[in-house]
Amino acid sequence: MPLTKLGNEQGYLKAGFLGYQKSGKSYTSAKLAIGVRGFFKLDGPIAFFDTESGSGYIAEMVKAETGKDLLGVRARSFKDLMQFARDCITEKVSVAIVDSVTHPWRELMDSYLIQLNEKRRERKFAPLQKLEFQHWSAIKSMWEPWSEFFLNSPLHMIVCGRAGAIW
Repeated sequence: MPLTKLGNEQGYLKAGFLGYQKSGKSYTSAKLAIGVRGFFKLDGPIAFFDTESGSGYIAEMVKAETGKDLLGVRARSFKDLMQFARDCITEKVSVAIVDSVTHPWRELMDSYLIQLNEKRRERKFAPLQKLEFQHWSAIKSMWEPWSEFFLNSPLHMIVCGRAGAIW
């Protein structure tokens, strides 16, 4: 494939905030979403995938600063996260916030462990209490549709994640 001149096409914001509970991730994400919407002169609403009921206290700020209601869904499953992402494109959302992506990730891990243990029981093996290193490849494959959407979608996106213990 020959090299060609790359242009100055507008990209889309892909941002992430990591922090402990009550560290300001939701508020900071909302402020950034409002700023991005204004900077790019976008008309659409801001949407929020809410796993922790954090959208309630920022909805009024979003309405006051954009003139539009904060849209969204309260859910925790990976399936719902992917549907939210597709709906944001369909509904011409200006900026999407996912707070917190930790819950759909945990849901994938938990459901994989359940499936793994069901197979282990069929073979008369003891159940695992937690996932092991060799399981990460399968889980990352299940997570890949989200990663692809986040990175390549024509949508400004902000994702918040819960900080955990750091070793």
